[in-house]
Amino acid sequence: MQEDNFQQFEEEPPSFVQPAMTYGAAFAIAASLVFYGTLVAAMSGAEPGILPFIIACLGCLGIIFLPGVFSVKSFLKQTANKLQVGKGAVIGVVSGAAFGVMYGFMDLVWLLFGVETSTLVMEYTLALTETFGGDTGQVDEMRDVMEEQARTGGSIMLGVLFNILIYGILNMLSGMLAVSIWADKTSDEF
Repeated sequence: MQEDNFQQFEEEPPSFVQPAMTYGAAFAIAASLVFYGTLVAAMSGAEPGILPFIIACLGCLGIIFLPGVFSVKSFLKQTANKLQVGKGAVIGVVSGAAFGVMYGFMDLVWLLFGVETSTLVMEYTLALTETFGGDTGQVDEMRDVMEEQARTGGSIMLGVLFNILIYGILNMLSGMLAVSIWADKTSDEF
């Protein structure tokens, strides 16, 4: 009887949580550095252009989908490429949630360097509007609206919850895609 219990512990399936959390956190740090780092560099120049914003958005967008893919790929190595799409979705949600939490935490890290990320994005948007000939009254109105939203827009926790929801959904999709690409196609189960 004790041998059966011992074998049961030996054959416990590997956990996907650790790789999902690790990849989620690592890619959140990378996305934050790409997006906000590019905007900081662009704002320190003479006149912000649209190209740094496009580079920042595309770089960050590419990184956003990677935690689910890499987490599933890592888990597939542990399970001999046997995984159902539903499990890939769960792995993707967990890695996306880790991404969302760490991405929100990175806002606090940027504060240590004197960069308030919401203000940075707001100022960059306004600078682009002014650079490309936006009406001065319109720019002032945009600034007032953005400042009001920053004052009453909610807490950091609300932002983190939003991050968890959005990045969880996006990485659920990328996790499902990774399973459909790399997992063995021997089972029709969801």
